[in-house]
Amino acid sequence: MAANADEAARAEPSLPSGWAGESRARARLGTTLNGKWHLDALLGYGGMAVVYAATHRNGKRAAIKMLHGELRDRPALLTRFRREGYLANRVRHPGAVSVLDDDVSEDGAVYMVMELLDGTSLEDLRLSRGGVLPLDEALDIVDAVLDVLVAAHAQGIVHRDLKPDNVFILRDGQVRVLDFGIAGLREEAQAPKVTLTGAFMGTPGYMAPEQARGLWDLVDAQTDLWAVGATLFTLLSGECLHKGRSLNEELLLAMTQPVPDARTLLPSLSGAMGQWLDRALAFEKDARWPDARTMQLEGRAARQRASSPAPAPEPNARRRPAALAAALLALAALVAAAALVALAAFRRDPSHIDPAPAAAMHQEPTEDAGAPLAQAAPSSPAPPLATEPVPPPLSLPMKPKPRAAAAKLPAPAVGSSTPALPFDPLGSRK
Repeated sequence: MAANADEAARAEPSLPSGWAGESRARARLGTTLNGKWHLDALLGYGGMAVVYAATHRNGKRAAIKMLHGELRDRPALLTRFRREGYLANRVRHPGAVSVLDDDVSEDGAVYMVMELLDGTSLEDLRLSRGGVLPLDEALDIVDAVLDVLVAAHAQGIVHRDLKPDNVFILRDGQVRVLDFGIAGLREEAQAPKVTLTGAFMGTPGYMAPEQARGLWDLVDAQTDLWAVGATLFTLLSGECLHKGRSLNEELLLAMTQPVPDARTLLPSLSGAMGQWLDRALAFEKDARWPDARTMQLEGRAARQRASSPAPAPEPNARRRPAALAAALLALAALVAAAALVALAAFRRDPSHIDPAPAAAMHQEPTEDAGAPLAQAAPSSPAPPLATEPVPPPLSLPMKPKPRAAAAKLPAPAVGSSTPALPFDPLGSRK
């Protein structure tokens, strides 16, 4: 689509063949509306209006969107035409085209003054590239459209006619969403007749099932998200999702036929991107993305996953669990062995036994080393051995102490009535 008068003169769009308003539309070129707006060039046309490039008497450039003359006497369409400006300005997002003014010419033509865009429609861009766009470029554009929808839906505005023709790409790559002419407000869902009278609502190839069926109480933000998914499909495949031999057949397909899995239709899509697109194009609303922001963020995440290479498996990765288990068993065995050594050393060390009771079991040797040892009297029973306590856990083994060569028994008590008897190794007493 041409963006200024010079380009428009070189690439003037062709108007519908046999259209009754063609001669009138061309006849307006070079005229001035209300003594203010000079019509410089014909930029395009739509089902409701013709668009001109114009220059204000103060030198400001703008686009003039003028309602077809044969529609000016239809109040519902006139209301819908004017409301486009009110809704577009209500979005309050740079991606929505600003509407500066609306007025009626001296001969009764209703028009709006809009921001003049320098670039091309997404549909023209797609066709100029052979019908398809690279995946990254298409995803960038769709992400920008979703950003506009986040703002529009927050204001209760549902576009209801998203498609490549209604997306505009500026020369610097910025994205604009056009034609809020059939946009609706959620509060009007129960009474949509003002936008339905005498006009077809939407484009079958980009219609969600509920919109194709005319169930306007069900048409909402998720309906727009379906259209975004359908737009992306067209950008990547060069085809519409619903292709029929007539408008009615396309509508019937849109009403009744679920979309096949995205990767069936677009094998080049990654699994993550295919699942993301499948959810946008789900037949049932409950299965779609809940809102534009969620769809936008999940699309970015899927795109990141698709672009990140899978980590290469490390060598001998499968042997790791067995090697780890063997190492743990070896460590456990080492700890157990250290514990046994510590316990054995502890038991060999008599320092933990109370020496006083044990000494009662022995007698002191006499001064003569060769003299026999004396045995304690039978009438004086020996006290019991002290119970060996359970050794506490030790962190280091204790060094065993050497045992005494000969234990000593206490000497007989002074004044004892039982004299000590010498011990006879042959069992006899002297």
